[in-house]
Amino acid sequence: MSAEHAVKQILQPHLDQGLELWLEGEALRFKAPKELMTQELVAVLKANKPGILAWLKAEAAAEQSPRQAELVDEYPLAFTQGAIWMLYKFAPNSPAYNTTFACTLAEGIEEAAVRQAFHALMVRHPVLRSTFTDTEQGPRQRVWSHLPMPLQIIDGSPWNEAQLQEQLDQEADAPFDLQNESCLRVKIFRNTVQGDILIATIQHV
Repeated sequence: MSAEHAVKQILQPHLDQGLELWLEGEALRFKAPKELMTQELVAVLKANKPGILAWLKAEAAAEQSPRQAELVDEYPLAFTQGAIWMLYKFAPNSPAYNTTFACTLAEGIEEAAVRQAFHALMVRHPVLRSTFTDTEQGPRQRVWSHLPMPLQIIDGSPWNEAQLQEQLDQEADAPFDLQNESCLRVKIFRNTVQGDILIATIQHV
């Protein structure tokens, strides 16, 4: 077992309860729900800091590498998923099941921190690194070891208020390619008239 894998096993119970870890340059950053932020957790993080840094760096490097994803699981769709999948097949460009969250980022938030946070979400939630397909056995969800990070940075400095709103509306309604890509999509509009805007959209398959 690699050191990185051992560290991940130690931290997994805390990650499942809401612990988030990321890098800002060479510095380790973390946050957790108030009830989870105990002296015991802080001690675990301090004791394993070198291993955590190595793990996060390895994860970040792997995310940027062109390595081929491995299929780690496959199973039939749940009833609700199957209904949404059927509607998606009939109208793949429909935004009916898109849910969007947008916010203004505080000054100083680095792209790397945002990228690491969403990477942690994809690691924790298999559906975010899943694709969907029809087979002879019926529609299936395929869970992959990783999928490309769905984060894109766009310069919004040329836009006025109306153009910014148009871009946000277009992003909220843009279709997903569920057979080949994650059901999560994230964009940061930099230097807009309202500052840096993060918009995340998920298709609720």
